[in-house]
Amino acid sequence: MSALIRRALSTGLSDGIGCLSKIPLPSLSLPLLFASPRRRTGRSLDALPIDILVNEIFEELELRDVLTLRAVNKALYRVTMESVIWKRFLRRYHGPLPPLPPTSRHNFGNMRGIEAERILARAMSFDKNWCGLAPQAWYIEEIRAWFQIYTIAFLPGGHYAVASASNAARNKWYILLYGLDYGWKGCYPLTTVQTPSKAFEITAKYMYINYQHGIVVSYTWRQYRDGLGGDASMLSGKYDMPEDELNYENVTMFTSLATLERLVDVHAKFMPGTPAYHDVVDALPPPFKKLAITRSTSALHSPSLDHLDGQPHVTLIRRPNFILIKNLAVLDAPAYEIECLPDLHNYNYFVQTILAFKHIPFERTLFVVKRLTRRIMNNKVVRKYSFETYRMEYTQSRRALAEWDETKVLDGDVGSVHISELHYPYYDDNSGQLDVKDDKFLVPPTVYVYVKCNNPEEMRVYEVRPELVNPDDDPRFMDPLLSHASNMKDKRLMLYPDHRYVFPAEEVHKFDYGGIFGSPVILPGNGRALVMTVEPGDRSDAPPLKDLWSYIKPDENIDIVENTHFWHRFSPIQAKGDRGEKWVTSLVIPGHHLEWFRKQGVQTIAWDETIGRVAICAKDDPRIFIFDFAETPRTDPMGERV
Repeated sequence: MSALIRRALSTGLSDGIGCLSKIPLPSLSLPLLFASPRRRTGRSLDALPIDILVNEIFEELELRDVLTLRAVNKALYRVTMESVIWKRFLRRYHGPLPPLPPTSRHNFGNMRGIEAERILARAMSFDKNWCGLAPQAWYIEEIRAWFQIYTIAFLPGGHYAVASASNAARNKWYILLYGLDYGWKGCYPLTTVQTPSKAFEITAKYMYINYQHGIVVSYTWRQYRDGLGGDASMLSGKYDMPEDELNYENVTMFTSLATLERLVDVHAKFMPGTPAYHDVVDALPPPFKKLAITRSTSALHSPSLDHLDGQPHVTLIRRPNFILIKNLAVLDAPAYEIECLPDLHNYNYFVQTILAFKHIPFERTLFVVKRLTRRIMNNKVVRKYSFETYRMEYTQSRRALAEWDETKVLDGDVGSVHISELHYPYYDDNSGQLDVKDDKFLVPPTVYVYVKCNNPEEMRVYEVRPELVNPDDDPRFMDPLLSHASNMKDKRLMLYPDHRYVFPAEEVHKFDYGGIFGSPVILPGNGRALVMTVEPGDRSDAPPLKDLWSYIKPDENIDIVENTHFWHRFSPIQAKGDRGEKWVTSLVIPGHHLEWFRKQGVQTIAWDETIGRVAICAKDDPRIFIFDFAETPRTDPMGERV
């Protein structure tokens, strides 16, 4: 072994390095190899030119070997910071990666080494940790938000978060946009928008609108109709209010990512609030502009942002039975509504209420989950729920048609329904994430439906799975409305094979949690979910925390997962953990944090399933607690690793 090392160090560039690169690093005597006498004689790896180290030796090393070298001395630590090393590992890695903002700043050529290392670390550590017996928070950050936070929505992959907030007196209300993962000391909003009242059910998404990449934010606020009922912001967001008391307004806004990236650069150079900071910020265009406003005297719920037929849309539930859809790319486009009241024969006398929905864009299908109730003799109430599908036709930019397809009715008293995101690539992505390699397809995402039931208390998990089909002999492709060729307005479709979703949803798991477990608050994910439990029956706005749980579905769609013609870049397929058939396990976070959330109550909780990040805000506490369940390198305000 020592002869090979001496050969590598004496010959410098050619055969010796080739031999050394074949040696498993743990078998090398690192203290001997990097001892000071060798450095003085020039016979150590850190004595070699950096281009030889990076392009010849590090090219042949595994990731764990590079991390081992990082701990040897400061010289090699600096070498391991070279961006080309981490970009090579990123190219070799074929598992699912966290998404990036869809701008050229985040493409492979412009990506900094610390960003490549962060993506790789998150991708390789999150699934293993989350699927383990005791998932633990690798990093905990306490952010002073300067506002009272009521709702948080993460943009996938880190970088940005949107929040609904108020001042300490609770007489002014705001939408805040924060920058994350930039190493700033403190966390100041990149931009602030004042709202007439508290924003409920806030959602945010990267979208491409009128040739611009940006973040679209949609939220709903409400007020008393007669103006005499006081401040509607004080009302709980967890209860259905009487129809004759409130007016509802949904607002959808857009901010350019180019503007946000300028603001990120300004925050790194100047302290917010200083004259130099304001000189730069005041010269920038206004960050947010309104795209759409929808007003209704009926309750508006669950805003969703999607590209449908290549056009950006916002979709809302108008209680009890209507879906409102509005095109965001057309100025002053009216919202068109779909009445989800098919002829169900035996169930036409039931009161039907839409609880959740999800667009399946490439299939032009709207998937709807409803609650059905009927009062019969002796005041007995029959409770059921249904899965319904509607075939959509977007004939013009201002109009859509919907045709009821099928309905499946199930028994159960439904408390809430949560549907996972589909995690398609971003539309017109400039970050280079759409570069599918080796003529492979992306894996079509599975739709997961989490149904919380009462009496008995249980969580039911359903799947709507993709099925690979042959368009030449599948009768569904004969319908011009459903054929892939008819949907080529969305160029992301070319990244996927011919497939169809199998409706109705199939139940894959039933978890009877009972009173000891507590009442669950479900934050859905694709094959995994975060579950917060509170005391049974507690529906207050800030319930005391009982516990936090990791939920996983151990098995995946094997037919697709094991198909070598697929590239798993965007599919959140879990690593094989050591949990076995244990679907739910408690998260490990410090006890003093748990005690604080139990004492104060949890005002809001959010999670980013792509990187394993959880945010919790306690009641009357102007701080955001960030728990990262993936290992993540940290940076200082100048972007250097710490």
